Amino acid sequence: MAVTTSDLADQLAEDGLEARVAAVGKSISRPEHQREVLRIATLLAYVSGGISDDERKVLDGLAAGFKTEQAAVDEIVKAFEAPVKKKKP
Repeated sequence: MAVTTSDLADQLAEDGLEARVAAVGKSISRPEHQREVLRIATLLAYVSGGISDDERKVLDGLAAGFKTEQAAVDEIVKAFEAPVKKKKP
């Protein structure tokens, strides 16, 4: 696992974040798969302590690569926030 993580980190450092996000955007063509990628990316960002500005930029970059409207990202983010807000005392 450490080797895989290291390889991914090396690729990111070599290519840059924007290029990696663009590559994902180009490689996933089916709308239902694009939406699922956005949902999983949002989940990962959310469980790491909330969606940071940098993570939100990645989500927005994915949406742009998918040619998905910004409102779709907003909707997915709100879907994750709603259950968490209900659980807080």
